[in-house]
Amino acid sequence: MHVIAVSVLIPVYYGDHPAHLQEALDSVFEQTRPAAQVVLVKDGPLTASLDALIATYKQPSLKVVAREENGGLTAALNTGIAACDFPWIARMDADDRCAPERLEKQWHYLDQHPDVVLIGSWIDEYDENLEKKFGTRSLPEHHTDILNFAKWRCPFNHMTVIYKKEVVEALGCYEDFGAVGDDYVLWVKFLQAG
Repeated sequence: MHVIAVSVLIPVYYGDHPAHLQEALDSVFEQTRPAAQVVLVKDGPLTASLDALIATYKQPSLKVVAREENGGLTAALNTGIAACDFPWIARMDADDRCAPERLEKQWHYLDQHPDVVLIGSWIDEYDENLEKKFGTRSLPEHHTDILNFAKWRCPFNHMTVIYKKEVVEALGCYEDFGAVGDDYVLWVKFLQAG
């Protein structure tokens, strides 16, 4: 099976639940078109159960990067971006699950649209046990609609995006803006840059 030239970036910290992280990692490693690399950033010391779980994954595509201290999401993501070895970065959180064809579908779109440097998708939201679906968080799909929507709200579901590494680095990566949302500020930088 052909891998995709994508690094999947997943930050994890001591407050994450091992069962959720396992589901997240399994959903990445079981993609119909797997990523060339999965970068797991340990944001400071983790619990023994999280460390034990991570140690069970022997996939050669897994790269674990450990930060000595918990620096928060912004610091973990910027550490992870620097550690990614491939030209595209797919984002995901330690409590998310990807649909099996997520990377294949997004990669196909990027292949067909070489001018695109950032894409995302809708998400289905569930309860803690993934038993009851609350709804679908749908966002605009076209550039003009995204620009208009971004004036008021975050135009991308962060855990679904794939962006070009060189572009996100040129834009200065993530900045810590507290309650505003690090991802929203990054999307605005993408949009302002055209």
